[in-house]
Amino acid sequence: RTMRLPTFTDLYYTAAGHKGNPGLQPEKALTAKAGGVFASGRFALSFTGFYRHIDNAIDWVRKDAQSDWYSMQITELDTYGADVKAQYRGDGWLNRATLLYGHISSSVESSGMMSAYVLDYMRNKLGAAIVLKPFGGKVDLLLTGTLYDRIGSYAAADGTRASFRPYFLMNANLGYDTGWIPGCELRLYLEAENLTDTEYFDFGGLPMPGLWLDAGLMLKL
Repeated sequence: RTMRLPTFTDLYYTAAGHKGNPGLQPEKALTAKAGGVFASGRFALSFTGFYRHIDNAIDWVRKDAQSDWYSMQITELDTYGADVKAQYRGDGWLNRATLLYGHISSSVESSGMMSAYVLDYMRNKLGAAIVLKPFGGKVDLLLTGTLYDRIGSYAAADGTRASFRPYFLMNANLGYDTGWIPGCELRLYLEAENLTDTEYFDFGGLPMPGLWLDAGLMLKL
């Protein structure tokens, strides 16, 4: 069981575009979680499910893209979720392969409101990752791909309301463990984020970066 008190911002913050609510009550939640793991040789499968009941959930909502945000409470909110993960571990060029899926559903729909927190969440997430070590372990390549399905809406740049669309992100990380310095671990890496240059949005319709690269080194003493 957990309890969260409304913050000063939730209660009293009132400015252009935002209106607090001094009548908010504490948010109370009851969460139950269960899961299991099955492993055999190089394979492992795990499952986790959870249920959360919240009384007086605190959220910031607005009717449309031109309205003010105001804090309110959802009397009762039931959330259900599950995660499934399958993994293979090898000792050759294929070092690790992982497949995972997560789902969340809520008993309360947006009812046409734009939500900042409670009614805006990742409904489905499907991901895969592989780690390749083609040259005896000194060089490794990590490839990840994830499909996101988010529920909710946001204010677009033109001031209209838009719903979140599913999007796919692919990342890669190429690393080389040099072993040049005795007694230390020196690793060089090249990382690429959003290889598909996908256009997607986060909180409030904030556009996220497209394709970008970075390189560096890590020294472990």
